[in-house]
Amino acid sequence: MKKSILALCLIVLLAGGTAAAMDDDPAPEQAAGAKAGYALLDKLTGTFKQLAETGSGGRAALEKAMGDIITEARQARAQKQIDPVFFWKFNRLMTIIQLAVVEDPKGILSPLIDREVGGFVEEVTGEKVMLSGKDGKGGGLGAIAGALAYEILNLRIYLDTLPKREAMLQDFYSKFPAPAKEK
Repeated sequence: MKKSILALCLIVLLAGGTAAAMDDDPAPEQAAGAKAGYALLDKLTGTFKQLAETGSGGRAALEKAMGDIITEARQARAQKQIDPVFFWKFNRLMTIIQLAVVEDPKGILSPLIDREVGGFVEEVTGEKVMLSGKDGKGGGLGAIAGALAYEILNLRIYLDTLPKREAMLQDFYSKFPAPAKEK
């Protein structure tokens, strides 16, 4: 279990580093709500970075950090510092991380984990994975970690485009002719 948490930490850490490198010079027109979103993503990747670097803490440290982060996300949503779309996607990300590291020695949660985590991986990467083998051990940790990394990047891209979204929509709609008025 500790190995799976550590592997997950390393992959999420890489995603955070890649995303941070892409965001060296944030646009001044970033929406105010994006700041809270970036802070949540940074805290999430920072948590994984700390766990990966120290190699300590394990499940207890991860669960406490995850609880603190989701509490912050709920407060940010209640204060309208993040929008509902970001919150839903971030909450799902947190749920998948929790399901990916849950201990289930008897395999009772395997159908739920396979459905939810497998669906997430397939939705994000287009790759269908078999998460639990006949022995109850997961075989798709790399696929899960890769999907989590992509989703963290997707959330950063979502935040990056918030201020430009209205102009992008107008540009998109301008490519279609207006419907002819009936006489």
